[in-house]
Formats: sequence, structure tokens, C-alpha cells
Amino acid sequence: MQKNLINISAFTFIIAGLTACGGGSGGSKTSSTPANSSVAAMSSVAASSVAPASSSSVSSIDPSAENTTLLGTVSNTIPTKGISTGSNNIEIAEINNCGSGISSPANSFSLFADYDVTTQNQTLSNISEWNWIDATATWDNVANTPAAYNFPSTTTVNTSCNSAETFSTILVKKIADWTNQHATGFKSETILTEGITFGDIKSLTVDLKINSANTTIPTIASLKTTYAPTYVTAEKIDALENGKVNLDITFYQKNESLDDYRAKVIFEIDQTTMSNKWLRVTIPASAIYYYLENNYNRTDKTQVDLASVVIKGAIVVAETKRGNTLRNDITTWSSSTPETFKEVDVTFKKIELNLE
Repeated sequence: MQKNLINISAFTFIIAGLTACGGGSGGSKTSSTPANSSVAAMSSVAASSVAPASSSSVSSIDPSAENTTLLGTVSNTIPTKGISTGSNNIEIAEINNCGSGISSPANSFSLFADYDVTTQNQTLSNISEWNWIDATATWDNVANTPAAYNFPSTTTVNTSCNSAETFSTILVKKIADWTNQHATGFKSETILTEGITFGDIKSLTVDLKINSANTTIPTIASLKTTYAPTYVTAEKIDALENGKVNLDITFYQKNESLDDYRAKVIFEIDQTTMSNKWLRVTIPASAIYYYLENNYNRTDKTQVDLASVVIKGAIVVAETKRGNTLRNDITTWSSSTPETFKEVDVTFKKIELNLE
């Protein structure tokens, strides 16, 4: 069964009330477990802390023919309530010959990809994006002008990847306030037409490059200077953040706040050692967190529980380690609370589901 998305062309679609990621305006709290829930956080292992494999090492779950060098493993950093998600199984590898010999794996579905044999997605019409950033005071502390965060209208030939076609965007996440907490992001709902279920997922492959030019990640020390102890304790900041790039990919059944089955992975990339390299992130189904979302509260599920539930779409955003904001920990919120942003300049070559 070969499932691939083709012929995507560009348009701009501003998403109002994006409940699956808390991106909507108004009082959407969070896409993560509320602060008053009893949650045991999973550990997050930075890839830089893992001893690199030899140059001949190839990812054990690499679905394509491209040669890769395994750099390490990381965890899904989203907290769960006790159900194992197979932490430390997410592999990060450097792609040694980016853009050369790319083939479409059997039994796969691409949200976005550019293959040698079948060129795909040269425009981006089936990918919807949003950019809440404007010239108002809310966004005073972002690093660039509002227009810099607009989603690209087309893919471009990338000379750093053997002329494969890619797209780049800056994903922005608020640290303090949950209102429009995912300032930028994108989604695709083309999965629905394929009838793919959560049970069909074998693994997720993402080929990307973190660009140092416009990536701005606040340090833990700077966050503590800004927020502790005036707003939260230092321990709350340590629980929320890790000073690394965190990317969130969430698959959803309905993209609604009530009774929505979802599967989420938040993975970490150490921008100090892995920026400006083409990376392959390979995420097995066991490392994905499955749950039922209901009014911003989560009930843990397993992949078996969701085996027959058809996936509607997927959302990609920048995240904190914990997957929410400091506002979840602030007893009395004030609009005068200073805002800090995580900004991730990322180029995507492939986002692909590998299916059972």
C-alpha cells in the first residue's frame, strides 16, 4: 500500500480557534495536561549527552535507502500519567548524503516530501498555516518583524540538500501566556482522505535542519531571572523548560477540544550541537503518547485503544519541554507578566508516516 501526498500548491490560511494546539484566540488554556493534574514527568535525554555511534552506523528503523549516522536517542518529553511511551527510542541521525537517492518507502504516507523518482509537494496548498504575530505590544520581544514569520508560499530548491525541494519556517512558542501560545505553526488534513488509523502507525520520519540564523532559545538562567521568584519558583521553570529546541507533532481525530483522540510526540534537538545539519528523526509508534482530549484534560490511552480511530490531520509547532506555559503554574495571572519566546528556524525535507 503506497500512500503519498502529491501536488500541493500555496495559500495562506489563518486558523482561528485552533484547539488542538491552544493556538486560538481567547482563553484556550493549553494543549498539555492542566497544572493541577497529578503527572509524573518523563525524563528528557539530550542527544548531545549520548555517545555518538560510529560513522558507519545506520538507524535501526531508518525506512529509506539514504545513509545516516546515528547521533543519539531522545525521549518524548510530554508528561504521562504512568503509561509507558517507549522513552529513549526516538533516534536522531545525521543524513550523510542529503537529497540524493531519496526513495518513497513502501507502505508510507507523506505530509510533505520530495523524492527523486516522484517529485512531490512543490507548492503547499494542502498545508494550512497561521501567524498571530503583529506589531502590537504582545509581540514586542520577538526577534524579527512580523512578516518574517509568514509561512512560505512554495517550496524552494535547497543547495544544502543536493537540490531537493524543501520549505523553511520559524516556529514560535510563548513561554508565559497560553493565549495564542503557538504563535506560528502549520497543519495538514490530507490524512483523512487516506483512511489511516492510529493503529496503522509504525513510525514517523522527519527530515529537517535547525537553522542557527533565526533560532532563539532562552536559557534556563535567563528564564529564572525573568520569572523566579516573582511569578513562579525556579523549580517550576526547570519542570517546564530545558533550553533546547522542542518540536511537537500532534495527530488528531477531530481537532476539537471535546472528546478528541490524539497522538503526540514532543522531541528535543540540542541546537548547540545539531544546528545547520540535516537530521533524520525516526519516531517509533511506541514512543508516541496516545490520549483522549476533553476540555483540555487528558485521559491516557494506548495505540491499541485507538487502533480503529481514523486520523484527520496533523499539527506541527514549537513547544516547551512540558508542552504548556508558565501560566499553568501562576496562581493569579496578570497581563503585565513579561513574555518570552522560543523561536525555531527549521527547514523540512520530509514528514512521513510509515505504516503497518
